[in-house]
Amino acid sequence: MSLWKIAPKIPSTLSYSGLNKIISQLLYNRGIMPDEAESFLLSDTYYDPMLFTDMGKVVERIKLAVSNGEKILVYGDYDVDGICAVSILWDYLYTKMHANVIPFIPSRFNDGYGLSQKQVDKFISDGTSLIITVDCGITAISVADKIKKAGVDLIITDHHHPKEEMPDCFAIIHPQKGYPFTEITGSAVVYKLIQALSGNMDSTEYMDLVALSTVCDIVDLKLENRSFVKSGLKVINSKKRVGIAKLMEVSNIDFVDVYHIGYILGPKINASGRIYDAFDGLRLLNTQREEYAHLLALKLDNLNKERKKLLDDTLSAVMPQIDSSLDFNLVVSDDWHEGIIGLVAGRITEFSNRPTIVLTKKLKDLYTGSARSVNGFNIVDYLEKNASLLESFGGHTAAAGLQIKQKNIPILKKALEQDARKFFKNITKEKIINIDCIISMSNICESLYDEINTLSPFGKGNPIPVFGVQGVKILSAYNVGKSNEFLKMKLTDKNGDNIFDAIWFTPNLTTDVLSTLAYIDVVFSLNKNVWGNTTKIELRIIDLKPSVF
Repeated sequence: MSLWKIAPKIPSTLSYSGLNKIISQLLYNRGIMPDEAESFLLSDTYYDPMLFTDMGKVVERIKLAVSNGEKILVYGDYDVDGICAVSILWDYLYTKMHANVIPFIPSRFNDGYGLSQKQVDKFISDGTSLIITVDCGITAISVADKIKKAGVDLIITDHHHPKEEMPDCFAIIHPQKGYPFTEITGSAVVYKLIQALSGNMDSTEYMDLVALSTVCDIVDLKLENRSFVKSGLKVINSKKRVGIAKLMEVSNIDFVDVYHIGYILGPKINASGRIYDAFDGLRLLNTQREEYAHLLALKLDNLNKERKKLLDDTLSAVMPQIDSSLDFNLVVSDDWHEGIIGLVAGRITEFSNRPTIVLTKKLKDLYTGSARSVNGFNIVDYLEKNASLLESFGGHTAAAGLQIKQKNIPILKKALEQDARKFFKNITKEKIINIDCIISMSNICESLYDEINTLSPFGKGNPIPVFGVQGVKILSAYNVGKSNEFLKMKLTDKNGDNIFDAIWFTPNLTTDVLSTLAYIDVVFSLNKNVWGNTTKIELRIIDLKPSVF
């Protein structure tokens, strides 16, 4: 059973001039005050890249390395953000500055996350004199020390949660060092570095990749992040980047929005690093050859299908292990695929509304894991509290990676269960559905949908508006989909004046039960269906209950 939570109404002391009540309520719910509304709706927010504390010395060092013909290494990560960050910086240094630069993405399976001492040593022995990390490095204390002792300069660009001790290196570009907005991705940090190197604050050349990373890394779509995605979606839909255009083609997509990035394109790029080799994702983003891009897009599409099968099989094995009485989930196996344990943790967290760690065997007595959390429970802080039990860890407030010796797993499990029990003492396990406002069916129309869309792009921190309607009559309800897993409905108000089609993708009631209900209350978002010259507004149902009105 879900708990419906309706947002508080706008205080009578506030007035959003020139905006209707529904749009005003949506802005208020997202923390946009009347004096900020025009800027939010009509303007973009960007900050000066030189606000990063070390940006000036980084620009000078890179330009010196290029002019001297030094060997430069761009060292990244194997997720979408890391792949995009490597793509942006390597392409700019190689094609625009003509640098002697090599891109490198570690293997999830052989190297693990972050700076690998083994790989770094190889590049240093080959004459590399400048290493630039992207989307990693902020916790690499010991590796940074060894790089410095080897006489090599290390520039760390990252956005992950830093520990109290920072690496000792030439420079660090991190949003918590001087930048006014701390929630940007690793690719966005690199994009700001490109702006500083070029002096061009208006170029959108790499904005498509920044948008991909911003959506896939699930950061708040506020301020600069929202501007990145707004601009980046335009670049993606221009189909200028051959690799993304081909990925759209094999995905049967002609137009991309946030949903397509998060659920279709992003997972396929991610699949390269999860299942096989993240370099294929990098090759796709950087190639100019259409035939090669098509082959890579097909390969990533097939890898993603393999990833889905692995995920389904693993979930079938893991879900029976979840104890609904606990406030923290920690599950372990010797043979789960390392590339999908983060996805498994995410699904368990979504199902249980509680933080989760999924561990799988890495070596004889070493386990690697992924953690996912819920709002308010900062998983990195709790891992840091138990750092003595861990071999390594790092990440964000809601997602993290870790490695742990087998003997310490039961101790960590007990400690985190105790921490979670205290944290969730007075917090319900019921899934909470946040409703922006209650409206009537007479409010629903194409112009309302278009007005709502002025708040887009939607995502974390700026969610798709959710509405409630009370006293709705079901005119028809029938199953659709390959396995009849969805419900298609036709709904109207009590007077029968306003009739709309509705689709329910996650129904928890059968058509037989629905037929017994005189009236229902519905929670939904709005969708526009376009068929040829016909446009229809459709309700996407999130939940429904017997009406209390």
